[in-house]
Amino acid sequence: MKYEYLSKISKKAKIRDEVSFKYVKYSSSKENIRKYIMNDNDFSSVNKNTIDVINVLTNSKIEYKDDEVMKDMCKGLDDLIEEGKQEGIQKGKQEGIIEGNKEKEVEMIRKMNCNGLDVQAISKYLELDIDYVKSILAN
Repeated sequence: MKYEYLSKISKKAKIRDEVSFKYVKYSSSKENIRKYIMNDNDFSSVNKNTIDVINVLTNSKIEYKDDEVMKDMCKGLDDLIEEGKQEGIQKGKQEGIIEGNKEKEVEMIRKMNCNGLDVQAISKYLELDIDYVKSILAN
């Protein structure tokens, strides 16, 4: 279905079918796309219509300037990979913050308990579910 649609619109937009088909074929894995692009001269440059089709069909975000007629696909893919890395780093930082806050919370619950506060008081002061506080203190 995807390939039939691509073939129809590619003829109207003068898109290089083989490039679009190959990109779609390998689009499930950025690593596969990267390997294929690095070893295939067809991907060295393509027109902006081809990039538009690839972006739509594969939900890619390859960018180009409006006045740019050709686009280096390796550069476009490198940009996608770098964007993915940055998103991963950001997500990792956010998860680290969450984990750090959770550890601090557990430490605070234990310290409060060691200082004589009961489960109900800890739950109230920290605005936490009483069962959660109990589970922390049980470990």
